[in-house]
Amino acid sequence: MAMASSVQAKSLSLAALDSATIPDLRELYAGIYGHQAPQWASQAFLQGNIAWAIQARKQNKDPTVLREALRDNLNRHSGHTPIRYSPGTRLVREWQGDVYEVTILPKGYLWQGRIYRSLSGIAQEITGAKWSGPRFFGLKAPTP
Repeated sequence: MAMASSVQAKSLSLAALDSATIPDLRELYAGIYGHQAPQWASQAFLQGNIAWAIQARKQNKDPTVLREALRDNLNRHSGHTPIRYSPGTRLVREWQGDVYEVTILPKGYLWQGRIYRSLSGIAQEITGAKWSGPRFFGLKAPTP
């Protein structure tokens, strides 16, 4: 993986991202964020998120912590404060005669012995259609 090595050798320069391949970018993303990039992640998505991390680190900030702080600040000033559920909270939903139970974890959701990053993925597996996970589990009212 020559490109990833050269990008890392250049201290993750923004200019080096333009010539990086998707596999190189995926490896860099995983190294920076500590988890694999989403399967659907495009080259532009990967480049943007890696560029975000480069810029945050140049300011001596952790990119993940900085993003969460910015999101919290935005929510505070927009008047929208998301409800936070404690790990261990169980969400129960009846769907077409079957009952489904999901447990909230510190980072993710547990359903049928598998950990999911979002409720939407679970809702889609249950229904076979794209759903807002929070809406499906009754955490968010339907939009009018």
